[in-house]
Amino acid sequence: TLGTGVGGGVVFNKKIFRGEYGAAGEIGHISIDVNGPKCNCGSYGCIEAYIGNQYLKDRVRSELTNHTNSKIWELIDNDLANVSPRIIQDAAELNDSYAKSVIQNMGVQLGTAFASISNVLDISTFIIGGGVAGFGKPLFDMIHKTTVERVLTPIRPRVKVIPAKLKNDAGIKGASSLVFYNL
Repeated sequence: TLGTGVGGGVVFNKKIFRGEYGAAGEIGHISIDVNGPKCNCGSYGCIEAYIGNQYLKDRVRSELTNHTNSKIWELIDNDLANVSPRIIQDAAELNDSYAKSVIQNMGVQLGTAFASISNVLDISTFIIGGGVAGFGKPLFDMIHKTTVERVLTPIRPRVKVIPAKLKNDAGIKGASSLVFYNL
């Protein structure tokens, strides 16, 4: 799920794989740049430090001063506190080049992380939900393109990046099902 943070799960043979300490699937903490921004977990360059909701808003706020012609300014009434993923999406739909580049960059970052997961676990299907996944086709296409470019050759034709049917509720419904599953 892509939203406040970046979470995930690993399913093998129709069962959730939890790992030795129950932390399997913490894809938000895959580092894609050892010199990247510091994450809340204490590490650097975690995917969550690039595309988690708060990090995304903070990055766009800091970069907007270099993009004075961006339609985002108009959509936020020149108030940086109003920056949100929805505003970025709206600007991209208005053909704003900066907003489109933010979404493309997110796709490259996620695709890079997904390629690492694919190469280690031979996983080729990624199902994405959560609020940030609302960027839709432009984001999904870039994730797919980047993943395919970076995975091992035998995996390439099998790579699929698809939206979760539960959309924004994917994270909470997945978490609640784990609670009931473990009762």
